[in-house]
Amino acid sequence: MRGGRDADHHAQALSLRRAAVAWALAALAGVSPAGASEQQKLAATGTVHRVQSAVTSNGPGSGSAILHRAQLPDGTVTSEIIPGTEDARPDAEPVLEIDPVTQRPIVVWARDTDGDFDIFVTRLEASGWGPLRSVGALAGQDRSPRVKVTPQWVHIVWRNELPLGPQPYRLTLERATLKVAYGPEPLPLDDADPISPAGETATSPPNAGLFFAVPLTSVITGASPRVFLWGIQEEPTPVGYLETFEVPPGVTDLGRADAGWFGGRFAVWFVTRDKLFYTYQEGGAWTGMRQMQLDTSTPESEAVGQLREMLLRPRASE
Repeated sequence: MRGGRDADHHAQALSLRRAAVAWALAALAGVSPAGASEQQKLAATGTVHRVQSAVTSNGPGSGSAILHRAQLPDGTVTSEIIPGTEDARPDAEPVLEIDPVTQRPIVVWARDTDGDFDIFVTRLEASGWGPLRSVGALAGQDRSPRVKVTPQWVHIVWRNELPLGPQPYRLTLERATLKVAYGPEPLPLDDADPISPAGETATSPPNAGLFFAVPLTSVITGASPRVFLWGIQEEPTPVGYLETFEVPPGVTDLGRADAGWFGGRFAVWFVTRDKLFYTYQEGGAWTGMRQMQLDTSTPESEAVGQLREMLLRPRASE
């Protein structure tokens, strides 16, 4: 039995090394392994950090791991599996943010714990990756995390999938320790007056704070999908701002969503399989929902960059 386990461990380690090498080569070529999503952030040090979930082996006992790739300012590329994720348990939907104090990544993802996905977090320390911490373990499947980091707090939002529909939750951690400071808190969904795709008068969101936007498709029976926007102050307190947006007719395959200030304009956007939809506040009102086509020449990151550039551009009347 001992020899069998050692052989299995050796085969798994070899498979993981091959996966890491394949992932690094694919990243260098500008593509991602099939079935894996990737997130990328640039630290003030000049290092580009990327995280990705990818299959580590095939056949019985196969799983997935969270892979981290760093491109240093001199162009050197390193690739490694985040320790603790190399087992047979599925690890999915990783997101990262750069710690503004250390300029190292904090990673949040959904990890299978005996058939039930929970939210985990870890960070890159000076000595290497820290332990895997379970911070969201509710009844049901905890999926699709989002994270934003400030000098004092780590704010995490995710969807708790329940039989009657998804319920978003929010949690605040101390940045320095990753200990829970507030929550988990169910995010409110009781906005009875959503913004129409045609646009309408706006209630300006607070000038300070963080914003999370999440598309939901089954909160209200018979209703079309909506994008929910929450404003969170830079402290462990309840959510203070809620707005919802109806999506244009026929749009159903909602993906990632986000929101924020660009100069003096506040915008909300979401993506589908092949489009980026957005609206922003101007002259005290939300514009009508607009769209940009996504394709190989204009991926989501490029479209968001163009949106940001447009919003920051001065108008003739300014």
